[in-house]
This record gives sequence, structure tokens and C-alpha cells, in this order.
Amino acid sequence: MIRSSEKVSIQPDKQYIVLEREGWKTTVIIWDDGGNSIKSSTFMMLADNFVALDITFRNTYNLIKGNTRNITWAPAALIAADKVSFYRCGFTSIQDTLRDARGRH
Repeated sequence: MIRSSEKVSIQPDKQYIVLEREGWKTTVIIWDDGGNSIKSSTFMMLADNFVALDITFRNTYNLIKGNTRNITWAPAALIAADKVSFYRCGFTSIQDTLRDARGRH
């Protein structure tokens, strides 16, 4: 399994990116943040013309059994760009998993 524990943000000037890995069950981008529907996102896509294939985006905030933190916004992904596509991808979080802010997806 390939796991990356970090926030990923693709800025508006970085268009035409294809992000491809080995499978949504084995490739996971993980972060643990909550409380804001924008700033807490594990993955932020701000650039147009993007394609992701075979990846899972996960926000682990409050996903651990027995956790006593309040349930709040904890997006796995924020999409604020046009012409963004996801193929064979997964999105996991406790609340507001995918924030679709603008654009065609």
C-alpha cells in the first residue's frame, strides 16, 4: 500500500496535470484536519484541466473509533476548478467528504 500523509494543494497556475497511481485501494493520500470546509481539505484542486486515476483521498479527522472530537467539516477533497475528472478514485471522511465549489467535473 502506498500512503502519503500530507495535504496536497494544486494551485491555479499548474494546469494540465494527470495524477495516476496503482489503485484506489492501495494508493491513499491522507491528512487529519477538521473544522473548516475549505482549509481542512486533504486535497485542494484549484487548477483547471486535471485528471486523477486510481487514488483515494482521505481525511482521517474523527474516523478513529472511540475518538471524542466533535464532528465537524473534514473534507477529503475541495474542487474549485473547471474540467476536473476522477476515474476509479475514492473519497473518505466523516463529514462533507467532497466540497464541489466551482467548475465542471
